[in-house]
Parts: sequence; structure tokens; C-alpha cells
Amino acid sequence: MKRIIYILIIAFVTVSCASKKIVSPSFKVVNIKSDTSFSQNALVYALPRTGLKINVEITKTEIYSGPYYEYAKKYLGIDNGVIYSDNVNYDISNIEIDSYSQPDTNCLFLVKSQNCDMANFLNLSQNGLLLSINKNVDIDNDKQGTNFYLQDDDDDFFFINQSIKRNLQEINKKEYKIVKNDSSSVKIPFTRKYTVVKSTELKAEEAANFIVKIRKRKFKLISGMYEKFPDGEAVDLMIKEMDKIEKEYLSLFIGKTIETKQKYTLNYTPDESIETNQNILFYFSSDNGAFFNKNIINRTLANKQISGYPIIIDVENLNFTNKLVSNLENTESQTNSFFYRIPDYANIRIIKGNNVIASKKMLIAQFGKLGSLPKDLINKSKIEFYKNYGSIKSLSK
Repeated sequence: MKRIIYILIIAFVTVSCASKKIVSPSFKVVNIKSDTSFSQNALVYALPRTGLKINVEITKTEIYSGPYYEYAKKYLGIDNGVIYSDNVNYDISNIEIDSYSQPDTNCLFLVKSQNCDMANFLNLSQNGLLLSINKNVDIDNDKQGTNFYLQDDDDDFFFINQSIKRNLQEINKKEYKIVKNDSSSVKIPFTRKYTVVKSTELKAEEAANFIVKIRKRKFKLISGMYEKFPDGEAVDLMIKEMDKIEKEYLSLFIGKTIETKQKYTLNYTPDESIETNQNILFYFSSDNGAFFNKNIINRTLANKQISGYPIIIDVENLNFTNKLVSNLENTESQTNSFFYRIPDYANIRIIKGNNVIASKKMLIAQFGKLGSLPKDLINKSKIEFYKNYGSIKSLSK
């Protein structure tokens, strides 16, 4: 008999504990705009709003003429491919469109309950987004990165190694001195040595001769003309180093091209009250690059200091959920149901002038409708939501 009573007690305790995992039916959910009173047994949850993260990569191309470009044809026979003037050009080389979630200030809900353990039945993210009801889920804390914009310092020393010989040379100059005798003076010639800086053409000729010498040495190595020949790996290494030196000296005549990548991240939040969202992300010029500060853009445009295009983001709501009736009007009156989102799709386009340079079809949480969970479903089910969209992910008893 005692054993039966003991079993009944355990069963009663088990049922009592299990019942604590179910949300009490005596709760109210109301939009925080219509009720800001915060009682002891109350908490606030938010539905997400989709923000767009635009990652922009801009390629900066700098071309510089070599110090001996005037003598490229004379000493090396090179005419085509020689850079005759310096120039800088910018190009949008890549755009990636991504999304992130943030709490929607229009969809903040106050949950009031007579159950002091109400918070145990709800699972929220660190910024208050509703993740689950009656179910524990792992919460991934969002780590926000820092955008670091690297500014390239101008380097005037692209052509450091211009010769393997001295920059000075000795020249002999014929001069005269006057020697006086008793009755006359005699003009006597003599030679004096001077140390002067070599002319640009002479240095160009020496550099061209050095390039030809490297090519001859390379040819002898490749053709095996040397009596003492190094092993295969040593030959490969020597040829690679000769190629590197030849390229460096050749740039003195044909010039150099330097490419650097500049990466930026821009955030934009579409407005659900507008059918088509359009906004200027930044202003771009092939001569000056990207301008992100609106004050600078307006000032430079007014002064006609730059020419280029505004880079526009266009977000079109596709309205796939337009036949659904939203519960948005019910959120301002008290209810015993939790609200969730039914997101909708949108076409996102990045436009430069008359051309679309990037596009993507994405879910936008705030473009959809609001739904409400039935009371019986809340009391008997484990419900999980997508963090980024606020829609139902899974539902089980």
C-alpha cells in the first residue's frame, strides 16, 4: 500500500513539473505603443526588421611612367605598352548584398502574465528578439565587426633601383692657362677632370645594357652553354631571380601599374511603408573614387569638382503576401496571443547610371504580414522562430 502511495506521489510531482513547461493561459500581449505600463510579471519582446548590408569593393589602379620612358624605343626597341603619363583610375570591382536582423521599434510587444515564471517559457536573443516559446534553443551572440578603411600613402619611390653603376662620372675638360714671359704671355692648354652627375640618357643606356646582359645570361643558363652547370633547382631559382631583376629594370622604361583594393560596408534599412525604396548609397567617380559623406558630395557637386554617378539602391516589395490579412491592427489592443512575422520577398538592385551592377532576391521581414498564434497552440506546443525573420521555424507538441 505504501508503495502505491509512493508511486502516486511521484506521478503527481512529475505531472506538476511538466505542467510548468506550458505557458499559462492568463497572459496578455499588447503593442508597447498602446501600453507602456511595466508590471512585475511582464517582459518585452521584439519582432525583427531586416537591414541590408552592402559590401563594396573598389579597385584603385595607379599607372606611373618610368624615368626612362623617352628612351624605350631608342635603346630597347619598345614602342607599344609604354606609359607616357601618370594616371589614377577607380572601378567598382565587386558588390555583395547581405542581410542582418535588428529589433523593429514598431513591433515591440509587452507580455503581462499572472505567472511569475513567465520568463522561463520564453527564449529571447540578447537584443530582445523572440526565439522560441516552451523550448530552449542555443543563442548565438552576434559579433559586430569593425570596418577599417586603409588609406594608401602616396609613395614617390616606385623606381628606386635605376642603375647598378654610380650616379656620377668623371669627365675631362680642356682648359687654358696664361703664362707670362718677360716680353709676352703664352696661352697653354691643359686637361682638368670634373665629377658630374650622369645625364638621364646615359643612365637609360646603362640600364638598357644591363637588361640585355641579364637576357644573355638567362639564355646561356637555359641552353646549357656554361661549362660548369648548376643543378636543376639552382637553375630555376637563378632564372626566377633574373626575371625579377629584368622586370624591375624594364619598368624604368615601360612604367608600372599598381592595383589596390578598397573595401567598404554600408547599411540600409528598407521602409515597409513605401512600395519601392530608392536611396543614394554613395557617389562614385572613376577619377576620384567613392564619396560617402553627403555633405562632401553636395559641396563637390555644387562646385563641379567631381563628375560621376550616384550609386542607388532600389528595393522593390514583391507583395507575395498581399492576399493575407495582417494582424497589425490587432497589435494595439490587448490579446492572449503572440505575434509573429510572415516575411515577404523583395528585389534588391544596385544601380549606376542606367545600368544595374548588382541584384539579389531576398526575404525582408517587415515587407510581410503579422500573424498571431492560437491560444491552444501556445499552451500545448514548443514553437521556435527564425531569428532573422520572426517566422515560425518549427512546431512540436
